[in-house]
Amino acid sequence: MPGLSGIEMVKLVADGDIPSKIIFISGYTDFNYAQEAVKLGAFDYLLKPFTPQQVIDAVAKARDAVLSELSRHNVLRQMELQLAESMPHLRQEFCRRLLRYDSSLESLNRQWGFLQMEMAYSPLLVMVAEIDSFEEKARLLPIKEIELARFAVQNVLEETLASRTKFILMRENVHQFVAVLNPPADLDTAGLLELCRENIDRWTSQSVSIGIGSQADTIQSVYLSYEQAKAALSYAFYSGGNCVLPYTEKSGFISPRFSADKEKELLFALRSGNQDKAAKMLDDIFMECSQYPVPP
Repeated sequence: MPGLSGIEMVKLVADGDIPSKIIFISGYTDFNYAQEAVKLGAFDYLLKPFTPQQVIDAVAKARDAVLSELSRHNVLRQMELQLAESMPHLRQEFCRRLLRYDSSLESLNRQWGFLQMEMAYSPLLVMVAEIDSFEEKARLLPIKEIELARFAVQNVLEETLASRTKFILMRENVHQFVAVLNPPADLDTAGLLELCRENIDRWTSQSVSIGIGSQADTIQSVYLSYEQAKAALSYAFYSGGNCVLPYTEKSGFISPRFSADKEKELLFALRSGNQDKAAKMLDDIFMECSQYPVPP
């Protein structure tokens, strides 16, 4: 090759990160030369003299390798697309676990980064919205009407919250929604949720009661805001519904939480009839729960 050796050419191709399959055809029989070529990424090495069939076989092998890589690339690309499509669901599942189970700060930070959460890391708070008297109504309504009613309420909640802040909204059960959100910058949270209540009352045939937890300055204390929101919501019974209820110390009992892994171990021990293991898991869970302060 005039002005450039085969080895030098391969180095340039490698440095340029050019997708390729390089087949050396050379008269060099020196092992070190061939070894250097393979080290630099040569796909095959043919020594002169060679037959046409050897060239055909080498090219066919390179073709098969390229097709195999393309297939793997397409599979990986498909998996990436499926992961991107499932991100909203994965974020909701993360928030559900965040509200119910204890996890290390390192684990929470890692999951937050992987899921590319669109909310600010802090502060956060939780609201629980309940469609008034909907459990009773749902027993009498066709499934289609139940889902239309829930969709209407969810849609108004999402549009109203999205106009002022970032959030993750989850369906809790047939009559409840839970949202983890950043406190809005231009409006107090109670005012924003009052706007949600008003819009639902105005644009749907339903009314809602909304409980609000206090602001959580760390991700590990978001669960407390959730428990407070539920405690506050329990007072909707006395107001007759269609109301926004911020948490106060008089709102009620806050449930402690414990490790999800310990709960799984407890269930496995119960199902397998392992009494000693079940007793140990109960003791461990009790000890975890006792470490959390319970507001008066």
